[in-house]
Amino acid sequence: MIARIECPVLVCVGDGDTSAGLDNTRSFAAVLPRSEVLVLPSTRHPFEEVDLDFLVPRLKTFWERVDER
Repeated sequence: MIARIECPVLVCVGDGDTSAGLDNTRSFAAVLPRSEVLVLPSTRHPFEEVDLDFLVPRLKTFWERVDER
């Protein structure tokens, strides 16, 4: 079912995430036809701890790039 998702997807994982993990996240993203992986520095699994100053500009860049397609 995941492989049928047609919209662009930005899959995020923290570099300190011991729950999802980088390898699992990349494997998941590989199944999505139009996905990108963003590794969040100094971030564990609880997403509430993400550095918004790092994340927000990258989300904007992703959305702008997707919007151009």
